[in-house]
Order: sequence, then structure tokens, then C-alpha cells
Amino acid sequence: SIFDDRFTEVETRLADTFQTAVSTRALAVAEETASYMKSAARRDLTDWLNQTARRLKQAETREVWIHSMLDAAAAFCGKAAFFRVTPKGLKLEDARGADVSQEQGAEIPLSAAPAFAGALESRDTVVAMGTARELSQTVASLLGEGLERRVYLFPIVLRQNAVAVLYAEPDGEYVDVSALELLVSLASSSIETTATV
Repeated sequence: SIFDDRFTEVETRLADTFQTAVSTRALAVAEETASYMKSAARRDLTDWLNQTARRLKQAETREVWIHSMLDAAAAFCGKAAFFRVTPKGLKLEDARGADVSQEQGAEIPLSAAPAFAGALESRDTVVAMGTARELSQTVASLLGEGLERRVYLFPIVLRQNAVAVLYAEPDGEYVDVSALELLVSLASSSIETTATV
């Protein structure tokens, strides 16, 4: 009947209109949620960066400063280590991550660690293979050697002089180089507020 056909047509149009309205509203809710999540993530990151900068600037001792920096670095890589520049080369001060030897005190001559020497000379981030040939036998035994692994060396610069190096290696495939460079910049600007690193 005409009445039934007309009713079906109206019912179909209403269902389509309802479906469009629901889809539009669902899309709007999804966009609002995504925007909120993005803003929340940005706020969390800036709060974390601010807190890290404050911890570095307010560190009362060299050990607290190093501890704060390594804790922050560990959020962006699988393994992090802090090497201080000495008159004879480098010295491991502390490290975070799996399979890290906490044996400290060994002096590492820069002649045995060409990747570290390059980072200190250039005062810029260096990417190297995680081998004894690039890092030195001492570093390889302390942090583990990996023929297929890339490591990142971030010099910490004070008044145009590299005074330390932050070592980072991936947790799987990931090292957030930009975040670690920002952390090293924060660390460099806060060195003078604590005891000599």
C-alpha cells in the first residue's frame, strides 16, 4: 500500500538522519577527547621538564645532580650512564638500566674511546656503534658490548668546555634523541648551581 511505502520511506530517512547525527556527535566527542588527551600529555611533559630543571638547579651535591639527571634520562632510553671528564680521560660516575656494572673508578683514556673523544671535541651529539673499538674495552665491559647496537653520546658543556658525557642506548629500538638533548641543555645550564661536576 501507499501508506506502508510512505511510512518505510520516512522511517529510512529518519534512520539515516539519526545515524548521521550520531556519527557527527561521535566524531566531535572523539576530537574533543583527542584534544584533551593531547593537552594533558603536553601539560604532563612540561610539568615533568619543569620539575627536572628544578631538581637539577636545586641539587645540593654533585651526586644528587647526577642522580637527578640519570633518573630523567632513563625515561627516554634503555640505559644511561654519566661519564665525567678527567685530566686523564673519562670516569664512569653512575648509570641506570639493565646489565649495567656499577663498578666505578676506572679511568678511560680518550685515545681508547674515539666516540667519546669525538663528542668532547665537537661538543655535539655523537652516534656510535656500541663496540669496544668505539667506546673502549673498559666501557664495553661496564655497560655491555653490542655489535649491532647504536649508542648516543651527549656532551655536557660548561662555558664552551665539555665537562661530562651522557651515554644513552636504546631500550629495543628507541632513544628519544631530542628529549635527551633538551635534558643535557637543562643539565648544562644548571651545573654551576651545584658542586663541580
